[in-house]
Amino acid sequence: MPVLLFDHSEVLAGWCAKRIAYVGDGAFGPCQAIGVASGYGSDDQLYAVVVFHDYQPTLSTIQVSMAATTPKWLTRGVIQGILHYPFQQLGVFKIWGAIPHENKRALRMNLGIGLRQDGLLRHHFGKRHHAVIVSMLKTEYERSKWFVDLAQKAEAA
Repeated sequence: MPVLLFDHSEVLAGWCAKRIAYVGDGAFGPCQAIGVASGYGSDDQLYAVVVFHDYQPTLSTIQVSMAATTPKWLTRGVIQGILHYPFQQLGVFKIWGAIPHENKRALRMNLGIGLRQDGLLRHHFGKRHHAVIVSMLKTEYERSKWFVDLAQKAEAA
């Protein structure tokens, strides 16, 4: 069962940046990264990293980028844990991402977990490399299967 890794944002964000062609060594700037691994041991594998960056508190938005080496990381609990950070901890109204239009697998995964396609930025990643913009609003998150009201859950326990 995959586990979430926190408190190593710089290292995790660097791992993610190296796997996204349009980010590279430029990294993400100030960010919060969450790793998804096969376990906590030194012999365990890092499956994926989700980076929250470009936080705009006055606009209540944050950008999300991710990279993965395997689809094994996509479990209900992992998605719930990852989406908890922007929507419940930060309290943002919207998360959004930019996916290269050629990356059909990433687009399918993002749409599959409930992000919606907002539009297309032509030639955003260079000539003939367009960005598909996806997002999820807090109201959509709260109606989704990913929402877990931890305060209510704690009261029930």
